[in-house]
Amino acid sequence: MRAATSRYQYATIAGKGYVVDSLHERLWDVDAKSGIIKQNPVSVSEYRNRGVPVIAAHPTIVGGIFCDFERVLDAESQFCLRWLREYGHEPGSYELAEAMAADCSISIEALSDKHRLIKIADGQVQLLEIGDYHHSLRELSYCLTAWEICLWTARHSVESLEFDQQNTAGKLKLRQFIRAGNRVGRNHAPSQGSVETLTLLLCDAYDNRACYINARIFEDLLRHGFIGLW
Repeated sequence: MRAATSRYQYATIAGKGYVVDSLHERLWDVDAKSGIIKQNPVSVSEYRNRGVPVIAAHPTIVGGIFCDFERVLDAESQFCLRWLREYGHEPGSYELAEAMAADCSISIEALSDKHRLIKIADGQVQLLEIGDYHHSLRELSYCLTAWEICLWTARHSVESLEFDQQNTAGKLKLRQFIRAGNRVGRNHAPSQGSVETLTLLLCDAYDNRACYINARIFEDLLRHGFIGLW
């Protein structure tokens, strides 16, 4: 996360650390170990009006704080987030993607063939858009990733005539799959915390890229979209 341009910052209020949504003056309480995110009922401005100091973290350490949050993500989601920040949904070279995947301890083949999160053509790699992601095209025998849960939930939350008929059935199927994975020791479903953390980071990443519609989708998911899934 780029501290200089990030919509989300980190601040200490009354001795406790919060993620600050600078766009809406909201506060998010984030558990660095689990990634669980809860919105604080009190806004930043309300604290300031009470005379409580809001101490922003120094820009040089903000990146490290958010890297700590990112460690709850699986390798596939880490790659996709990094690729989104660098290239968005534009194509990039296979060599660059291979190097980035290796740095994330994941293979291009796993991203492309097992999880179907990227597409490869003519030596170019491209990250799938929300509307291009079809969970049914991947092998369900492989572990579900935080990225897939985010895309699945976003896809079935978009208010569009194209997706309206899929919303209820899609969310129900995802809930069943998550619960089934959790029953076998979370072998097939990531933790709620990792998904919530990724959703916050996706909201910020899309906001930084001026993809405001996608940023709004993930903001809404963070506030409302995961209730009852776990």
